[in-house]
Amino acid sequence: MNKYIQDANQSLESVSKAHEDPNEVYRSVLNAHSSLCTALNSLSSSAPSNDGTSRRRIDSLKKDIEGLEQYAELIAADERVLVELTEQSSDSTDPLSESDIVQIRDFLDDIRDLPAVGQTKGLREESFDQFSHHLRTLLRKYEDHEPSQDELLSHVEQLANQLNRIPSHEDMRLEGRYNLNTYYDHFGSWSGVVKATDIGHYEAFLDDLRSVSEKLGRRPTSAEYGVHGEYTLSRLERAFGTWTRALEASRVDSATNEDLCNAIEKLAEERGRVPTARQMDQHGLYNSQLYADRFGNWLAAIEETSLDYRSDVIGDLEAVAKSLGRPPTTTEMDKHGTYSSGDVYNHFGSWEEAKEAIEVPEPQEKGSTERRDEILTSLEKLADTVGRVPNGSHMEEHGEYEQHEVTNEFGSWYEAIVATDLNPESDLIKDVREVAKKVGTPPTLGQQSTYGRYTPQDVYRYCDSWPELKTAAGVSAQSEVDALLQAGDTESPEEPSSHSVSPSELAERYEEFWQLSRAVHGLVEHVDPENTDSLMCQWRDLLSQFLSSGLEGWEEGYGPQQSDRSEVSMKEYRATYGDGDSVTEFQVIETAVVDPVIGNLLESLDKVDAGRSLRVPVIPDTAEPLAVFVETEHELTRAKKALAKFPERPSVDGWEWVDEGDVTPRDGDSQDTSNSSGDRSTQAVSELCAVGGIEEGEAESLIAAGFESVADLKHATLDELVRVDGISEGLAFRMKADVGGV
Repeated sequence: MNKYIQDANQSLESVSKAHEDPNEVYRSVLNAHSSLCTALNSLSSSAPSNDGTSRRRIDSLKKDIEGLEQYAELIAADERVLVELTEQSSDSTDPLSESDIVQIRDFLDDIRDLPAVGQTKGLREESFDQFSHHLRTLLRKYEDHEPSQDELLSHVEQLANQLNRIPSHEDMRLEGRYNLNTYYDHFGSWSGVVKATDIGHYEAFLDDLRSVSEKLGRRPTSAEYGVHGEYTLSRLERAFGTWTRALEASRVDSATNEDLCNAIEKLAEERGRVPTARQMDQHGLYNSQLYADRFGNWLAAIEETSLDYRSDVIGDLEAVAKSLGRPPTTTEMDKHGTYSSGDVYNHFGSWEEAKEAIEVPEPQEKGSTERRDEILTSLEKLADTVGRVPNGSHMEEHGEYEQHEVTNEFGSWYEAIVATDLNPESDLIKDVREVAKKVGTPPTLGQQSTYGRYTPQDVYRYCDSWPELKTAAGVSAQSEVDALLQAGDTESPEEPSSHSVSPSELAERYEEFWQLSRAVHGLVEHVDPENTDSLMCQWRDLLSQFLSSGLEGWEEGYGPQQSDRSEVSMKEYRATYGDGDSVTEFQVIETAVVDPVIGNLLESLDKVDAGRSLRVPVIPDTAEPLAVFVETEHELTRAKKALAKFPERPSVDGWEWVDEGDVTPRDGDSQDTSNSSGDRSTQAVSELCAVGGIEEGEAESLIAAGFESVADLKHATLDELVRVDGISEGLAFRMKADVGGV
């Protein structure tokens, strides 16, 4: 049977190839019809009567056969005039007869109403659009007079009645009687054509916009109009060009340039800084697109206000520098400043140029010994605070110094801990013994991560190997664990202090994009379901593709990865860290609560449970939430670029576990300080970690790729850095901004 389907496909392919010859199209249709009839006879004679799958395939074959019969009948009935139209010389200006033109128009109307062929599984879809479009193009050539404006508008109204909507310029190009350029010559633009017709929708759109505005008591957003309006966004955009122009045409809360500038100044006062375009969209009175239409771009709009954006940014940069005693890195500016590094780049061509523009008093240098003693004392106090030998993250969250200050002073974090009175190996041994008591067996590295105070990275930082640490702790064999339990602690294994399922970056990445994709699907259903080419539909499809297959160059998306790489199902993860339906307590990644306007809208659409806010992904390196609702091409482009900043293969639970035997840590996580090569590597890590945005893992990946110093980074290109494992485009740009050579 498959052979007959393949024969039919070849015939249907010939329809497209031979669309300029009606006779060839007719023969191809008959050949495809014959192949499908043979396939139907073959399937009918061999399929069991009670086989539901076979019955459904028989039904689809019958529908496709019937469709081909209808196409063949139409072509056969009008074959003479179709051949006459296509065989005329391309240079001929002899018009067809009026009755011939009418007959061809009727044929085009009839063939347009027929369903597309291709319902049978494996059969290519064919709607004969190319054939119809070719005939329409030829037909326009033989129009015997220049149409008047009334004739042009009358045809638009006829097409609107056929489509039951305002026709677009693409509708006119494909199905219209007259050339698009003829309309543009008379009316200037397609919006001008629509406005000049008696369709009635133009004023109806404006009346509906005003009605929604009165209902809300203010100017509506596009999302709000999608819920409360009578028409879809795509219909308004077809008529007016953009949502902003539709608002302006409706005179809803018509804003002057002064009103727009006052709104920026008011939001700046509320937020304590010059607002970004995104902040205006989320918290301001007007949409940033309106500012772009009026002023050209957001920065140009700010320049029209009384705000001194540049001076405010320089003042904030100086304040951060003074608090640190030196010019900050981009990472430190993002962490400590009122303004971000992005604000700085709005006014300076490079980070070096920005640092040269500020004045920082020379810090009072303490003696090296005194400073080292203070850092060591701080580390020991921090150990008491966190209940274990601290790591860099503990220092960032609770310590008195920045992590890079410690590594700069001692060469590496490991060397700093060794210099204290802390004993990490002894504490690790105690921790492993406690884990063994809880699980009642020799612990695996995964169980250590789940039940213990120390992570696998700590194990390989302070000990030679996991098996040797278990041996030192006396828990490498079941008999040793049994003796440990009998000696004084016979309690049954406890659940971990927080949860029995280990936190997983992969599970949480999948969850955050699953929640976002679900929300965007819901918005599309209720806001703009008709237009599959709308920006929101494009964003919806992009998110679905991201979850299933990832970005270009990825092997797979987060969905297949979660299924293949993780031993914990999302059902278990949601039950452990959420309400059973979704994750509500993200343990590994940073998320943001969706904007209240979008949240209320989603709640009204039953896409978010009452009392629970949707969590959306936070873009790595920028800390900005990923967009839920996109209204402009610019916003969609930004959202696409943001997706590239998310990791291709998130960790399952920090490490890839092997239950027994030696466990080899991932590249970039192992530490070797036993020889001169290790010392040199430690120094290189320390030097690289002083650059904004680089942590130990990224530093070691850079070293493995051959970038061992700040000088190497300065001479590297952005493309070379992005190819390094774990280095995103945003991080690469930030590194280059810090070291120069962008």
